[in-house]
Amino acid sequence: MKVWPILGIGLMQTLLLLAHWFIFHTLVVFYGDLTLSQTLALGATLFLLAFSFIAAALLGYSSSSLPVRLIYTFAAIWLGFLNYFFFAACFCWLVDLALLFSPLAPSLPQYRPLIAGIFFSLAILTGIYGLLNARWVRIRRVTVQLPNLPPSWCGRTALLISDLHLGNINGPGFCRRIVALAARLQPDIVFLPAIFSTASMPTPPASSLPSKISLLPTAPSSLPAITRSTVVKRTSPMRSSKPVSAS
Repeated sequence: MKVWPILGIGLMQTLLLLAHWFIFHTLVVFYGDLTLSQTLALGATLFLLAFSFIAAALLGYSSSSLPVRLIYTFAAIWLGFLNYFFFAACFCWLVDLALLFSPLAPSLPQYRPLIAGIFFSLAILTGIYGLLNARWVRIRRVTVQLPNLPPSWCGRTALLISDLHLGNINGPGFCRRIVALAARLQPDIVFLPAIFSTASMPTPPASSLPSKISLLPTAPSSLPAITRSTVVKRTSPMRSSKPVSAS
């Protein structure tokens, strides 16, 4: 049995615990009027949430059942908000430090709830925006210039589908949505680079996936590779459509 996966999981869990403790400590200090029961409830909640993502990811390796998908979705959403809450806590302490050396230092305790309220509210709004933004599939049309392009490929459309993150959140239903979108674009060739699926997702049965999927791991030998370095201004007749989705 390899030791490094256990060490990696332990390190990630330790960092998550420290991040949750930092947020807990910030809230307790900046909202100094919390009762003992409120403090204990906040601490217990954040302690449990600190283990949610690692536990959900490990469950996701062995099952894709509805309860596991729901747990994984909740844990992933919380992990996203955790990032913004962590930065909100950092900004709270930076502002607190700045005010400590200002004429407002004597009345600093009464400003702390307002400071925390502002930054954590911004964190919540940013997290909500991130959730909505992640579900928005974008289609960007660009024209690329490819040297030595065979005449038979001039004016054709290449479809680049990236960052699908298929897994316990973006499941078969999302996959069918992307396939239907790709079919409407009628590309001549399809590329699937970048992150195609998440690691915490067992291979789904073939019956759960769309029936009309063809993966092209490599382009035809007559077609030069399309990379970022070949994308220039709109001067070439070859078009490229790029749906992008973030999980």
